[in-house]
Amino acid sequence: MKELGEQYLDQIGVNDEQIRELAGIKNQKEFAERYNVTPNTLANWKKEPVPQRYADISPKKWLKETVPEIYRLMFTGFTDRKDPATGKLLLESAGEYIQKSEVQVSGTQELFDNVKALLENTKGE
Repeated sequence: MKELGEQYLDQIGVNDEQIRELAGIKNQKEFAERYNVTPNTLANWKKEPVPQRYADISPKKWLKETVPEIYRLMFTGFTDRKDPATGKLLLESAGEYIQKSEVQVSGTQELFDNVKALLENTKGE
């Protein structure tokens, strides 16, 4: 979240103060100072195994559980700002928008044969 920061939270409508506080932290040193722990304590915590009560928590599971809240925030952000990118994302996530690309190739068989011959000739070079 440090790459996105508080400005991103503003854009998507997150007002929770604890989340905003955490998002504003740039590094471990700043975290240690803010929460009154030493950098060594943080390093030691990272070395210890995850407590059993948290062992089965996965980012994927957590994200799946937060999807309704994410949709709510996206919808609120969209209705407040009328942001087309958010609207497109909402439609895509509902399966109502599928981006399609069409490529038309025009040319003669002779043109394709000549290109093929050129590519074949350059293989050995």
